Amino acid sequence: MGSGHVDRAVVRERGELAVIGRGRLRAGAVTGLVLLLYGGVWFLGGLSIADLARHPVGSLYLTPDTEPSNGTPGLLWASFVALFLGPMVHGSARSALARGWGGTAASVVPLAVFGTSVGTGFCLGAGALWVLAPDPGTDVDGAGRRGASWGPGEWAAWTAQWWAPLLLLAFVAVRILVIVAASARESHREARAHEVMAGGVCTTGRVIEVSETGTEVGGRPRIRFVVVFTDRGGTDRRVTRYELFDRPWILQVGDEVTVWFDPEDPDDHDVISVAGVAATGDGSPAREK
Repeated sequence: MGSGHVDRAVVRERGELAVIGRGRLRAGAVTGLVLLLYGGVWFLGGLSIADLARHPVGSLYLTPDTEPSNGTPGLLWASFVALFLGPMVHGSARSALARGWGGTAASVVPLAVFGTSVGTGFCLGAGALWVLAPDPGTDVDGAGRRGASWGPGEWAAWTAQWWAPLLLLAFVAVRILVIVAASARESHREARAHEVMAGGVCTTGRVIEVSETGTEVGGRPRIRFVVVFTDRGGTDRRVTRYELFDRPWILQVGDEVTVWFDPEDPDDHDVISVAGVAATGDGSPAREK
């Protein structure tokens, strides 16, 4: 009986793991499809940008009789598709990534897909749509007569099909590095704050200033409030925080709150935690905020 019971437990556990695995696989597949759609939308956007730039850029490196006509771009519709669908799919991509991989991935991956897709679309579109220079480096008219040598402006226009997407990718790479660095700093701050909550000093603080910032998220106002607390040396210290509150629970001047701080560095505001509850004698919250 014991052996059979163990076998059933193992089978049940394996079944649960299989269900979890299939759920993760489906979530990953959905996320991949959303990112593929997002990339496709902005690839079209890159193509349309190349088409829109065909005449103005061509007029800079071609002679007047060889430059492209200044008509309505054939891929103008793709611009509207990208501008309309791009933000919509972006929101879906961020949500899917946040659920599966966290906030940093939700910020970084769509940005990388955007830059790669627009850059690739622009580069391929320029290669296919832009009028080729008959002899790069020299003006050549429609009759084949050679003119003056190109200056920096002509060279910049002709090579824009390569340096423009590279510049975009460089900007995206820098932006991604900034996001990752900020996320790492925030993760470190949160870890230190948790350490302080676990091993630091817990005391009661008092709210001395409250003001609305004018920003609301989901109907919840973002509130700036200042708390004063006393460290172990008897010195009063202030810490300013910004939080979202439901309107019935906005802190008021004079309210007591719970404060955790590092006794070795009470001025380190990054690791000070403030909870909108005042602790009772047994450590339970006196009231919710």
